[in-house]
Amino acid sequence: MGTVGLTLALPWAHIATLASRDVALFVLLGVFAGVGHWLVIGAYRLAPASLRTPFTYLQILWATLYGWLVFGQLPDRWSALGMAIIVASGALLALRERRRAVRLA
Repeated sequence: MGTVGLTLALPWAHIATLASRDVALFVLLGVFAGVGHWLVIGAYRLAPASLRTPFTYLQILWATLYGWLVFGQLPDRWSALGMAIIVASGALLALRERRRAVRLA
């Protein structure tokens, strides 16, 4: 949807001339993003949600680490609280589902 919407706005956008190095980096970005999405789709097809969930929470850790390494920023207290709520909710849900599965077995 983003591609369609931005393509419609393209005639009115000011586009600077890109160096060949920049074009190559954009192409690499597209290739890596496409391969990454393809691998995520494969993971969703092959593995159960309970196995994939911890890797989803790792995204929070990586985003925080990259933010600190690249931009020198750490999350503020509200962002940290939000991240803690997300992780705690997922952990409690996983624990509840595990207990339910044991009880049903």
